[in-house]
Amino acid sequence: MERRAVLLALGATMFAAPAFDQDAPEPAPAELEPVHKVVADRHGLTVRVTTHGCTTKTDFAHFTEPKGQAITLAFARRRLDRCRGADGQVDLIFSYEELGLAPDRPVMVLNPLMR
Repeated sequence: MERRAVLLALGATMFAAPAFDQDAPEPAPAELEPVHKVVADRHGLTVRVTTHGCTTKTDFAHFTEPKGQAITLAFARRRLDRCRGADGQVDLIFSYEELGLAPDRPVMVLNPLMR
């Protein structure tokens, strides 16, 4: 009987709490941002991502990790693009210096590629 009371109390607590708090801070990035295209040149990387009109490179965090002779690189959004413009794409340009990468070292981008 005591177990049943605990389960009922937990259920009541779950339904009493608000499901979404608009004043809550943005959650930490949960997954890698899908990218449309990544281009490497002698200056850095250009990453094409989806936008609703407000996406800038400051909206993204990048993560690097050595992997043998190469470096793995991943991009995740810090903030969601909450604009209501038409869906589009934007090129974000990152220098190797900004990414903390040596220009002559191989880089493996881990983000999923969109078609």
